[in-house]
This record gives sequence, structure tokens and C-alpha cells, in this order.
Amino acid sequence: MTKRLNYLLIALAASLMLVIALGRWLSLASNAWDLGIFTQFSWMLSRGYFLEPASLTGWPVLADHASFVLVPISFLYRIWSSPAYLLTFQVFALTGASLVLLWLAKSSRVSPKVQTLLLLAYFFQPVLWNVSWFDFHPDSLFPLAVFFLWLQVRHRKLIWIIISLIFILSIRETSVLVVVGLSLTCFLQGKRKLSVLLACFAIAWTFFLSGFWYPLFFPDGHHNSGNYAHLFDAALDVYREPLAFHHLIQAFHAASLSKAPVFFLALIVPWLIFLDKSSTAWIAGSLVVLTPLALSTNPNQVSILYHYGMMIAPFFALAALESARTDSFLSLSHAQLKQMLFTFGLISVINFMVNLNLNPGWILFWRNPFPFLQYYERLSRIPAEKRVLTSNGLSAHIANRREADFVARPAAQLFPEGFDMLILNQTDPGFGSSPHKTDLLIQAAKKSGWTCDSLNLGHLAIQECVIK
Repeated sequence: MTKRLNYLLIALAASLMLVIALGRWLSLASNAWDLGIFTQFSWMLSRGYFLEPASLTGWPVLADHASFVLVPISFLYRIWSSPAYLLTFQVFALTGASLVLLWLAKSSRVSPKVQTLLLLAYFFQPVLWNVSWFDFHPDSLFPLAVFFLWLQVRHRKLIWIIISLIFILSIRETSVLVVVGLSLTCFLQGKRKLSVLLACFAIAWTFFLSGFWYPLFFPDGHHNSGNYAHLFDAALDVYREPLAFHHLIQAFHAASLSKAPVFFLALIVPWLIFLDKSSTAWIAGSLVVLTPLALSTNPNQVSILYHYGMMIAPFFALAALESARTDSFLSLSHAQLKQMLFTFGLISVINFMVNLNLNPGWILFWRNPFPFLQYYERLSRIPAEKRVLTSNGLSAHIANRREADFVARPAAQLFPEGFDMLILNQTDPGFGSSPHKTDLLIQAAKKSGWTCDSLNLGHLAIQECVIK
């Protein structure tokens, strides 16, 4: 009965995640702008464009955060060339991680009741649902990769441990922080040889990226390792300008102004119910990951609610699993178990309601999908030779092309020079823009003699402009 209940919980969670993700995309509300980027990346990789720059970002695909894991992900994209494939893959990655967590729990010989509780606690993490709200990103593979690594550690399979390490490091350049955190965890647990192996892999990967991979594409030193570039530079002194003290002050100021403290509190507090002294190694490892990210000068809310959380969530899940092996945990009464589940559920429901208020488009889509689907078909028929400037939520719908000459942030310029069409969402332009800046761009187009038509689609106001 417990086994069937666990699988039912996984199926329900996967179904709801898929409904949210697909509904959000089909309702033209993918405002994090990553979905358009990874749609074009996947299209290019599935057709052999490994080193060419993507028109949306201007960077070579594999130089964008060194996400080598996109190569195997893109294999099936040739067959199913749609953002729906990426969103579906992401849901399977998150739910697949829960299966590995269950496997670990069984190997730890915890009771079936506690296995179900661990599964519920995993799915009640706010960050897992934020993945569904914020489109697609390879970071969603971190729980699966870390759990799989620890499963190989339990079984002492060296070859598979190395394969798992390569898997983790291929997700993005900040994977080195995850590996360093795991190294510290192993050291505190007395696994000294494994700790050294993990540390060596992290150091080697850092040298590879900063000393070879990024300079290969960006010889001037301005590589796209984003706000994390200084972490590599400070550690290796590869570049001429070392990390200055005032950069740390600015980073702390940016983090304090953001919602990071609230988010991390919501992420960490539920797990504290589980934790005891046997879990401190995992908490220490998570802090190794968390501290540099908190000082990364990146107040971007999407990064805080998604990327950062996906990197440290596996540490807390494994900390809870470690606590589940103690006698005190197994002797909990039914009343205490219900109180724990209530705490997890309350935080998850609050997070869900906040995101529902910010992202209502998926509900509108499932209520009446036909107008959205019709417009989706209209966007998909735009000729490949057309140069389109569009908003974040619309970009993923026209990204399956090599020369998709559009930007996800239309406010980058106030005159649409060099484009054939403007398709802009005035209601919610998405990350990096605003309705005001979008209106200025539309006004600039009209003053230049463009013809603009208004279209109301569900809760969205869309402007389509073409050259006369």
C-alpha cells in the first residue's frame, strides 16, 4: 500500500507540474526569457551547430554557462522540436530525482512511513514548484544528479561515481560549487578519499573553464560566466584584475536588497524540523554552495527563486534522509508526523498562492485554450527569413530557426532598425523589460512609418507592427 501511495504522489506531482509548465508556455506567459534561449539552443545543437553563436544571445551555445548537458538533451529535440519537449523533460528530471531519493531511503532501511514523509517533504519544497513557474533551465537536473551520485557512493562504484561527477559538472559552471560542497560533506563524514576526489574534480573543472574553455571563445577575457566570473578569477588569478573588497560590499548590498533572505528562510526552515547532529555535514556542504551565490551580485529574482535553490535543495533532502536513520526520528508519533506535514504543506501552499497571483496565465489557458492555440499556430507560420523583435513570453514560439533574429528584451533599443516585424506583449513583457519601455518601442516604430495592429488575447495585450 505504501509503495502504491508513493508512486501515486509522484504521478500527481508530475501531472500538476506539467499542467503548470505547459499552460504557462501556451498562454504566452514565459516571462523569464530562458525558454526562448534554450529553445534556440536545443534547435541548434540538434542540427549540429555546436560552436556557432546563437542569434538571441550572441554567444556560442556551449559557451553560455558551459552547459554541456544540453548536448544529450538536444538529441530528441530533432524528433520533438518544441519547447514542450524541454518542459516535459524537466518535469521527468524532477520526478525522477524523487525516485532516486526513494531508492536511497530504502537502502538506508528507513521505515515505509518515513519514506513517504521524505517524498512529501521533497515535493513540498517551494523551489521545485518555482521550476514549473519559471520555464526551463538545466539547473533542474541538480537534484537528480546529486542523488544519483550519492547512490553510487552508497554502493561504492568508483566508475559510476566519476560518471556522476561529470554529469553534475556538465550542468553549468557553478556546478563546481556543488561539488565543493559535496567534498566538504564527505570530509566531515570521514570519507576522506572521496572528499579529495571531489575536490580534485572541482579544481580541474575550474581550471578547464577559466583557463581554456571561456578564453577559447572570448580571448578578450569578457566571457559569459555571468555574475560568477569573479569567483573563478579570485580563486585562480587567471585575469589581471583580482577581486576587490568593494566588490564584496556591493554584492552583499545587492543580496540584502533582494528577496534572498526570505527565500532561503522558506527553503531552510522546513528541513530544520528533520535535522539533528548527524545531518550537520550536509548543512555545512550546503553553506559552501550558498555563500558564494549570496555574494554573486545577482539580485535577479528568477536566479534566487530557481537557480540557487536547485543547487542547495539536494543537500537538505539528503540531510533529512540522514536524520531519518536515527532512532529519535523513527520513534516520532503520528501526531508529530502530522504536524511536520502541516508545516511543509503550509509553506508550499503559500508559495503556490504567491506564484498563482503572479502567473495566472496557465489557468486562463486551460479554461479556454483555443484562442491561445490559434495564435501559437500563427506565430509558428512566420517565415524563417523574417527578422522578428519580440517579447520574452512570445520568443519561445518562434525560436526554432537558425537565424531567429530577435531579442527577449525589447527595451534594449528604442528603434527597431534592421527588423521586419515587431510582436510585443504590452501587458507583461517579461524579465529585463517593462510595459513602459515596450510602449516607447512601439511609439518609435509608428513614428518610423510602421503599421501596428492591436490584439487582445486572454489577459494579454499584443501589438504587431510591420514595415509598410
